Amino acid sequence: MGQSLPVLILLPTNKNILCYRFVMARNIIVEEGKYLEVKGRDLELVERKGVGHPDSLIDGIMEEISQKLSKRYLEEFGKILHHNVDKGLICGGGTTVEFGGGEFTKPIYILLSGRATDKAEGKSIPVHDIARKASEDYLKIEDAAIYPALHRLHRKGLLKGEWRISDKKRRAKFYEITPAGLKELSRALEEWTAHTRAMGQVLEIQPEDLR
Repeated sequence: MGQSLPVLILLPTNKNILCYRFVMARNIIVEEGKYLEVKGRDLELVERKGVGHPDSLIDGIMEEISQKLSKRYLEEFGKILHHNVDKGLICGGGTTVEFGGGEFTKPIYILLSGRATDKAEGKSIPVHDIARKASEDYLKIEDAAIYPALHRLHRKGLLKGEWRISDKKRRAKFYEITPAGLKELSRALEEWTAHTRAMGQVLEIQPEDLR
């Protein structure tokens, strides 16, 4: 009989610490951690990923697929059938980058993975079509959230853009930063440096230590 792999479970305790519990095949080992829960800390550092971050995009896509499947199940069967669609990947393509712009040489593609009930009570559900449509719809929504930021920079005169024909004979819009944009960038960098320096004083590190 093979030995089971250890499973790591984090459990809150009454002492505001985390307890590491390793569940083995034949025994249980409990060790007391030395870490405060978030609510007991004076400072919490959080990583925030924007709407255009690949992790945010793929999480949103998989959530959209689950919602669309659930809606279809309710319409057809009056209940939500079993599905597990929480795994996906946004796989990087290829680019050529030059000063002031660049272009994709190999497209990014999305890999969807999971399981979903496609037959029940004598009826069939087009799971693959629903997943694909949900992905496309979600990305259209995200486009509407991402590109206005670029357009706002353009309207403010911080960027200039023009339509050109790329080396691949495709029409594409190229953007370049303007003198006003460089000035704004310098101001933003100064503000960011001041912010990181203040945080560094709290954490006893300096911005140059992070380079």
